Amino acid sequence: MGALLTVVQSPATHRDHANRVFNDGLVGRLAAMNAASRALRGMGYHVVREELCERSGHGPVIVIAYDRMKSLVPLLDRAALAGSRPHWQNRISQSRFVVDLLGVTVAWTGSAA
Repeated sequence: MGALLTVVQSPATHRDHANRVFNDGLVGRLAAMNAASRALRGMGYHVVREELCERSGHGPVIVIAYDRMKSLVPLLDRAALAGSRPHWQNRISQSRFVVDLLGVTVAWTGSAA
C-alpha cells in the first residue's frame, strides 16, 4: 500500500487573518472588561450587558441594573480612587449614570421619578 501523501499549507492570508483575531487590542479590552465586571459583581452589582465597542473607537462598556436599594457609593469611591468623576445624563423620563472603572465605562440607567 504505497500511498502518496502531499503536505498542503494554508495560504498566507488565512494564517495572517487567524493571528489577528485575538490581537493585543482585543485581548486588552477583554481583560479590562473582565476585571471591571468581576469588581462590579464583587461589590454586589448585577451586570446586565457587556459590550466591547470595537468599531466605535470607544472602550468597553458595562451596563449594571438599576436598583433603588443598592447604594452607588462603593462604585463611586472605587472610581474616585482612580481619578474618575461620574457624569449624569438627564433625559425626560430617565437619567443615565456613567463612570470609568478600570478603563471600562460603567453605565446605569434609572427612573428620574
